[in-house]
Amino acid sequence: MLIEMLNIVGPIMLITAIGFALGKSSVGLQTHSLSSLVILIATPSLVFHSLVSLHVSREALATMSFAALLCIGVSFVFSVIFLKIFNEPLRSFLPSMMLPNSGNMGLPLAVLSFGSEGMALGVAFFFVIAMFQYSVGLSISAGSVQLRAMAKQPLVYSIVLVLVVLLLDIQVPTIILNTTKMLGGMMIPTMLILLGASLATLRVADLKPAFVVAFGRLFAGLISAFVVVFVLD
Repeated sequence: MLIEMLNIVGPIMLITAIGFALGKSSVGLQTHSLSSLVILIATPSLVFHSLVSLHVSREALATMSFAALLCIGVSFVFSVIFLKIFNEPLRSFLPSMMLPNSGNMGLPLAVLSFGSEGMALGVAFFFVIAMFQYSVGLSISAGSVQLRAMAKQPLVYSIVLVLVVLLLDIQVPTIILNTTKMLGGMMIPTMLILLGASLATLRVADLKPAFVVAFGRLFAGLISAFVVVFVLD
C-alpha cells in the first residue's frame, strides 16, 4: 500500500521539487510566460482532447461535473462559517478555501491513480472548478462581478467546442486530436513546476491566517468529499 501511494504521490512531489529548485536557482525561470502558455494553450488543449477522445460516457462526465458543483456548494457554506468564526476576511480567503487546487495537484493524482479514464473524469471535475475560479473566485476577490475576465479565458471556448462535438457526434480529425494531445501533455508537468517555483518565492508575513486557511481548506475538502460520495452514492 505504501509503495503504491509513493508511486502516485512521488512523481508529483519530485516535479514540484524540480520547480522549487529552479525557483531558488539563478536560471531565471520565466514563470509569467509559462503560466500564459498553460492558460492559453495547454489547458484548453488537454480539456478538449481528454473529453472528445477518451471513451467515457456522457452520463459519467455529467455526474462528475455535478459532483464538482456540489463540492463547491458545500465548501462555500463551510468556508463562510469557518472564516466568520475565526474572524478572517471573506474577500481575501473565501476563493482559496471554497475552490480546490484541482489542476496541478488533482489531475496528476487522478491520472496516476486511475489512468486514462481517471484523466477524463478528472478533467470534467477540473473545468467546472476552473470556470468558478475565473468567474466567482475573481469576483469575490475583486469585490465586483468579473464576467469579462471569464469571457477572455480560452478554456471556456474549448468547453463549447467539446459540447458541440459531443452533442452533434462530430468526428474530430486525427491531426487535431494528435495536436491537442501533444499540447495538452505539457500542462500537468508545467503546472507542477510552476507550483514549485511559486513555493520557492513564497514569503509569509503572518503565519496565523496561513494556518487557519490551510486547515480550513483541508476540512472543507474532506467534508465536501464525504457529502458528495454520500449524496451521489
